Amino acid sequence: MTIKSTSLAICLLFSLATIATAYYSPSSPPVHQSQGYKPTLPPPVYIPKPTLPPPVYTPPTKPYVPKPGYKPTLPPPVYIPKPTLPPPVYTPPTKPYVPKPVGSTKSPMAFSKL
Repeated sequence: MTIKSTSLAICLLFSLATIATAYYSPSSPPVHQSQGYKPTLPPPVYIPKPTLPPPVYTPPTKPYVPKPGYKPTLPPPVYIPKPTLPPPVYTPPTKPYVPKPVGSTKSPMAFSKL
């Protein structure tokens, strides 16, 4: 635990020292450049882009006539009845098979409580 707290304290001290030196160090005086010859680029030359003429409506030359053998839609589906099942027939429940106990029922252990 002491290593972590020591390393944290060292990091904080370094960061504070860095901030302090950056804040309190005197800035360098501005460098004055002479107003001598400065090469400049020529102004851009405007070149107009060619524009397309507005679209002109051209009516169709002849009307659309569908071919006589052409069927544009599918024929309606043919109804095919599905075979139905007969209604269920009621069958009364049967008594479950219960085997008869072996031996006599009057034994002393038959009705004893455990």
